[in-house]
Amino acid sequence: MVEAASQKRSPARLKCPFCAARLSARVWPKSGDDVPARLQSEPGHFRLLINCPQCGKDSFVVWDSNPGPLQTREGQLLSADDLVADATEFIRDDRLPHAMERLDWALVRDPNSFSARQCLAVAFGKAGNITQAIAHLRAALQINSHAPETHYNLGAMYHRQGKTADAIRAIETALELDPNYAPAQKALQKLKAEPDPSLSLMGIRLPKPAPADAPVAAAAPPGAAPAAPAAAAEPVPIDPVSIDKVPQLRIRHELLGHQQDVRCVAFSPNAPVLVSGSTDGTLRIWDYSAPPDDAAKVTVHLGFTIAAAAFSSAGDKLAVAGGLHARIWLMDKNALRAEKIEPAAIMRHEWRLALPPPERRVTCAAFSPDGAFLVTGNESKIDGEYASVWNCDKRGALKQTLSGDFDAKAVAFSPGGGWLAVCRGGRATGAVDVWDAMAFTVGNSFTGVSGGVAFSTDGKLLAAGAADSTVKLWQVETGKPAAALAGHSDAVVSAAFSPDGRYLATGGKDHRVILWDVAGRRPVAISPAAGPGIIWSVAFSPDGKTLAVGSSSWKVLLFDVP
Repeated sequence: MVEAASQKRSPARLKCPFCAARLSARVWPKSGDDVPARLQSEPGHFRLLINCPQCGKDSFVVWDSNPGPLQTREGQLLSADDLVADATEFIRDDRLPHAMERLDWALVRDPNSFSARQCLAVAFGKAGNITQAIAHLRAALQINSHAPETHYNLGAMYHRQGKTADAIRAIETALELDPNYAPAQKALQKLKAEPDPSLSLMGIRLPKPAPADAPVAAAAPPGAAPAAPAAAAEPVPIDPVSIDKVPQLRIRHELLGHQQDVRCVAFSPNAPVLVSGSTDGTLRIWDYSAPPDDAAKVTVHLGFTIAAAAFSSAGDKLAVAGGLHARIWLMDKNALRAEKIEPAAIMRHEWRLALPPPERRVTCAAFSPDGAFLVTGNESKIDGEYASVWNCDKRGALKQTLSGDFDAKAVAFSPGGGWLAVCRGGRATGAVDVWDAMAFTVGNSFTGVSGGVAFSTDGKLLAAGAADSTVKLWQVETGKPAAALAGHSDAVVSAAFSPDGRYLATGGKDHRVILWDVAGRRPVAISPAAGPGIIWSVAFSPDGKTLAVGSSSWKVLLFDVP
């Protein structure tokens, strides 16, 4: 995407830099000229992504100065209370980014707005950012410590963190202020009867004047109750020595060429092609059916660390991302079948995704099953937003940002496309958030995760590497733990299910690849003891007969699947 030249605020005179079409206010987001402080590219400079309805191309509109009065209704500047009222409706409709925009400006109007702080806490709670929710609730209590619903919401957030004692104290404070506050009565009774943080007993609620019985809790999977972080499952009892007695995976080929760590590998769904991305700034395309000497087909020099590469299910899109860059290449489905591939053949149609300012470093990416959306995970240190959803039907325009603490390590869609898993953080601080991919609300969160996340091909299981070096399996529909597979001796950072769902491949910092029998919950093959380096990425070929591994050894290894 190309950034337009700096232009003064005047929607009627703005023109598309590509086709010169006039951009009237009707093509702007519903917030009109409202550019919240968190979207400023730098102090005093405002930037907003706009899609031209004439040519369909995206550009940035940049103002040299503050656009002036924002968010007016009938010529009058909206008050903090007006903005909070708008935000409340947006929260009820699960339009969280719009709600946060209103609330950002409500605090600009009135930094001591108690209701704005409460609503921000609700919005962050629904988005799964518990740390920010708690921070805003505490700020609200500094303004007014006599609101029972605020203490109740603080207890709900402590409960979602697994801090049962703190949750009980907060709920008791709410009841001291209002002994008849029904939600607090029910929550306290359940907490004291079963003080288990794995149980979902309450959800954060919108502050009054919303009805007291109108919860705004995070969404749960269809047909299941919402669940807080799930309890850990006991590891499968495997003798530590017996893992070395498991048959070894047979290395079919070693593909050489990268000059640094291979961070990602991905198979084309409709061509005998494997792509690999490296920190050396190159994307390499291999014919994995050919002998090693003839496997290399083309090398694309991109000049930035390639942390993620992903094909759409139809094979007509290839996403590459890393650092401050994210791109989608559109290609003919048979382009990769050519005997000789030129870089221009796969880069002819390229969408460069506009990372929202300030720019975030991309760490992972995945297409939705229908290829309509691409999700990129990124560092969240800047603004607490750890993933972005891009609309492939609108030339890669930004659709949604997802809020969460820590950096995104891996992302994966469920086979049906209804759920999106984001693995965040690492080691003791890591977790997997399972988002409703339609409403963009968090259903379940599982803690103690170190990296790597994958859905089984039937969509019933979610796998992720755990901080205790096991591989955790959860039931997607219920959120309950299914198993913990013991075998790795260090953090697990990559995972993938085979196309037939029979196997799960995991790779870790212990330089091992383990192939698990999913039904039997046991290891059936393991990589050679010497190891190929840290296993950054694993992927199965479409026929399930080949397992590709990207590692810190600079090699792409191909294993035969038994």
